[in-house]
Amino acid sequence: MAESLLFFDGKDVEAARAAAGRKERVVAFSEAAAGRLIAASIPFSRSVESLGDDPEMPLYRAAADWTQAFGTKAKDSAGQTLKDALRFRETTLWWWAELYLHHNTDAARRVRFLETAARVMERFGASAIRTHGLGMDETLLAERLAASHAIGFKGDAVSGDAHPPTRSAMTAGLLEACKLVATAAKGTGGRDERVIPKAVVFVSHAAFWKSRTAADGREESYEHYFDALLTESRRRLVPIVTLGVGPQNTFRTRTASEKWRERLSLQRDDRYLHINRFVTPKVAASALKAFGNALSIRNRFQNAASLKEAFSHRGVSFDDISHEDLGRTLLHQVPWAARCLLEFDAAFRELDPRLVCLYAESSGLGRAAIESARALKVKSLGVQHGILYPNYFSYERTAEDVTLGTPIADTTAMYGDDGVRLLESTFRYPKGRVVATGSPRYDALAATNPWDPWLGIAVALHRTTERGTVLFPDERLTREQAIRLYTINNAY
Repeated sequence: MAESLLFFDGKDVEAARAAAGRKERVVAFSEAAAGRLIAASIPFSRSVESLGDDPEMPLYRAAADWTQAFGTKAKDSAGQTLKDALRFRETTLWWWAELYLHHNTDAARRVRFLETAARVMERFGASAIRTHGLGMDETLLAERLAASHAIGFKGDAVSGDAHPPTRSAMTAGLLEACKLVATAAKGTGGRDERVIPKAVVFVSHAAFWKSRTAADGREESYEHYFDALLTESRRRLVPIVTLGVGPQNTFRTRTASEKWRERLSLQRDDRYLHINRFVTPKVAASALKAFGNALSIRNRFQNAASLKEAFSHRGVSFDDISHEDLGRTLLHQVPWAARCLLEFDAAFRELDPRLVCLYAESSGLGRAAIESARALKVKSLGVQHGILYPNYFSYERTAEDVTLGTPIADTTAMYGDDGVRLLESTFRYPKGRVVATGSPRYDALAATNPWDPWLGIAVALHRTTERGTVLFPDERLTREQAIRLYTINNAY
């Protein structure tokens, strides 16, 4: 039976009470809204209930598939795809642009909202939609979704702004260019004892360096991610170079003045060799040229007719509110990616490494290091740096991307066989290039079995550790399966 629905995410519960009085089904679109409705004793359903037993996965899948398709759906007036337009040297900068589009713009969030709203409508057979307290862009999307189904719509009490104030795409791009010029102006090159040819190069974030008290009581510096590998390499007299990337402090802890002070500082940190050392005026000029090319591509694509379909989901287009998303992707992320490729190319040409070892091989920096190493015929090794899960977008690869040569390390070392299976089966990593090395901490975590049956049942349902990490959510059990596990099927 078709129902009139109220999509509720506001603070005014009386609007929800009135809707319930009109026999409309109230659907809470956030846990905060659900909490307010519970406190007010107003009957409601949760939007998340329409997403199945693992509500995150259908939303992730919709957003991931949408992002990956965007590179070929977006075409200029001559029919050239964005992925092809972003060709740079022997690769395409699309493989860096997709990361930004997915994680750093509102586009993927809008896809997730549309997927949720469409599933709610399908579940209850919506005859009309009313909204209360949704964001302005969500209200607009709900209205368009209702129109696509030829049902009534009314939006009340909109919150926020469809176009919240933020740094413009052009401003973001120019700021990135200024940072590049500031780095190049510091001067590079010259004799440096830290430049060791034919060494194993460990690419590490500069902020990973910490201090600790050694066995003899002295304070010593160490790199907290590769520490064991670096220590063992030194013990075996393997020549090593730690190539630092990024700022010395984490991004969220620095003020604007601290950021520029670090960019302009001539002081060097002898604990590692920073990638900025290789930003010569020639590298900077090539990177600035890449910014000019990105600007030209933005101008070609920003009003392309294809964007109406590219920026759409569930039959609803949102291209008119996504211009800045495309602009920041092309003017901020794409020039940054070109700069990373140029920097790693310059560094690897001078260092001539025997192997490049990475801590985040699927990230933008990791992809740049892998691609630059590959172009110079240098082997790369990616080392798993955290728990792997099925909705890890940077590991996503289409079959076409693998064929085209998307940056994948020559060898990727995982904690265990489950990680190997996930990379090969879900993320399409070529077989034979992923190995399981083991990890004492991970093995201990994976082997921990709770004795409390209620705790065991709860963990089987949500797969969440005490630290909040979700382990392999695709292996969650239903309530019935979990009860059977601890009763009649206790040899499960």
